[in-house]
Amino acid sequence: MKKYFIFHLLCVALFSGKVLSQDTKGAIWGPITNGLQMSISFKGNKQEVLLGQPILLKAMVRNVSGNKTYFIHECYQKVLDGSYAFIISSPSGMDISPKIKEMTGGSGGFYSIAPGQAHEVELNLSPVCKFEAVGKYKITTVKSIKDYSSYFSPGSSKQVNSQFKIVSNTLYINVIQY
Repeated sequence: MKKYFIFHLLCVALFSGKVLSQDTKGAIWGPITNGLQMSISFKGNKQEVLLGQPILLKAMVRNVSGNKTYFIHECYQKVLDGSYAFIISSPSGMDISPKIKEMTGGSGGFYSIAPGQAHEVELNLSPVCKFEAVGKYKITTVKSIKDYSSYFSPGSSKQVNSQFKIVSNTLYINVIQY
């Protein structure tokens, strides 16, 4: 039973989300923290969006460590899982950052990021933040990482290895009138 459980977790880790190896060129990255970096961009590389349209981000986490594979859990409702925080300024400079509570439990899966690989997810900001004014918005994303690498090691204590936060690059988008 234990072997089946470990096999199942490894399958979930390998097949949930999109793992990239070379498709990260041209991305702008945040600072390196514990061998991981985060990049955000707008889906379709847009620089502007019509007022009232969804704000869709592409977020990538890449492993730039030389020798460590990370196993990270993420809820399927990515933007609402609480491991993501968004620092957002409106065109007037007002802080409109959404307050997202950390969830415990819920549906999700593990994914692995080996050295030289990246993991990509889509984040829809529209349900958690209102982009109601025309103008330029400033967005930075912070992701809380819980590394479960030791959880998958035989004879391990099944505990989280470490917890830390990674910060993305800063992104600007113009919201325009129809």
